[in-house]
Amino acid sequence: MRPFLPLLLVVLAKLAQGASSNNAQRQLLQLLQEPSLQQYPGHALSLQPAAAFAAAHIDAMHQRPPDQLFRNSLVHSGGLTDLQLEVFFRKCANPGSVINVGAIGGSNTQLPWSFLWPVVDLLQEMCPHTTVTGFNGARGSHGSLTLGMCIKTVTAPQLDIAFAEFALNDQGQYRRQNGRTSSFPYELMTRTMLANYDPAPAVFNLFMWGRSFTFDSAQADLEPVVEHYDVTALSLRDLVWPFVTAQAEPWPNVARLTHDNNHANEAVQHYVGQLFVLYICERFQVLDMETASTLLPVHSDLGIVLFSNCYRTGYLDTTPAFRINLVEGDAEPYKRTPLQLVSAMQGDLDGNAEMYRVDPPLEPGERVLEAVPNPECTRKLNGRCDGFYSVITL
Repeated sequence: MRPFLPLLLVVLAKLAQGASSNNAQRQLLQLLQEPSLQQYPGHALSLQPAAAFAAAHIDAMHQRPPDQLFRNSLVHSGGLTDLQLEVFFRKCANPGSVINVGAIGGSNTQLPWSFLWPVVDLLQEMCPHTTVTGFNGARGSHGSLTLGMCIKTVTAPQLDIAFAEFALNDQGQYRRQNGRTSSFPYELMTRTMLANYDPAPAVFNLFMWGRSFTFDSAQADLEPVVEHYDVTALSLRDLVWPFVTAQAEPWPNVARLTHDNNHANEAVQHYVGQLFVLYICERFQVLDMETASTLLPVHSDLGIVLFSNCYRTGYLDTTPAFRINLVEGDAEPYKRTPLQLVSAMQGDLDGNAEMYRVDPPLEPGERVLEAVPNPECTRKLNGRCDGFYSVITL
């Protein structure tokens, strides 16, 4: 198998953008979760609507048998996709947040009835106190190279969830003489999607059937890319093919799936959107928002790091809502070193719990910290701790 792109390529790309080598290294750590979300005055985390929607959507979808869900369609369950979904979940639960969902692909994704729009509508229902916006950057007859490298131009400067659909077009655009599809463009696209945003979006891939509704597509050549980068992929081809072959409901023939033997019809596109949202809802149900951690890439000139204890309930607060670890390493299992937090007002207003600093100071430069809930925090009447905060470095 062709080796995957060398680390040097990403470093050179970052240097070309005017980034320092330190910034490039920070980006390559893949510690991509958003450090701190804006909290709007008068609002607390709103988990109940999302939890209720997730439970109802899961229940409705599981009225169907497993072979109409993920038994056939789930090509790869991506650990990195699941990690980045935590950023989306935090925004979903934070009233006033803006959530951007983008898609690139060929004409199947460009269609007015693209699966993107049911995804956007369903996520808006899941996150009713936020604004969910869709950006469709798909173009007919385009491959992953152009749209992948230009994803910020054709979608949005910031994405929380991103979809890519190229198994059909890449086969025609990048087919070698031996009949295999070059996965080099698809890998460039995947790395661009992960490296060009901070934090990276949760990346999903959709594999279609081949041109004129054939089983032959680029999927087999693109699967190693999604597995290597650990991003989620669903295959519409693999979902429907056993039913078409057996002439079985609900997809007994091509006429039930397409208008023109090539493009998925409205009902199928809508169902694909429901499947993607099912995957998201199932991850939401297993995520413990009380114990989830947030990784914080920080830079300091003096090693001084300050955390505000935002949205305290009042003078009864005597401890921070979070604990901080120093994280070292390029991937799990990271080395985690607990850091001591003391009141930033120590010596002036002893006992003040509005702001904390790391003591002793860190070594200056780039560091990665991890914020985790503090089980000893002063709890609110509902038994919860507000864990949102802002970070200042000197």
